[in-house]
Amino acid sequence: MVNSPSLTFSLTTFEPTANPIECLHEIVTKWRGKPAEYSVVNVDRAFYPWVLYVRLTVAEETVVGAGHSKREAKQNAAAKVLNGLELSASVKTIY
Repeated sequence: MVNSPSLTFSLTTFEPTANPIECLHEIVTKWRGKPAEYSVVNVDRAFYPWVLYVRLTVAEETVVGAGHSKREAKQNAAAKVLNGLELSASVKTIY
């Protein structure tokens, strides 16, 4: 996942229940890097409620998160990045 040494220097510890989007934003701000970019890449209408897929690009890494809302999908994508940095963040199961 994300193995960028520049992202992992002096990381703050976060509560596992904290909003992963805010945690990631704080890390990128301290790193003085390019802000994270979120974009909806797909909406699966085969399920109700619909499943949205959001692509997150940060520090030249790209992950996709899924959720029943855009907010939930963004949080799951950010949690994947944080987990790649070996920080604990909860990813919500959507099925």
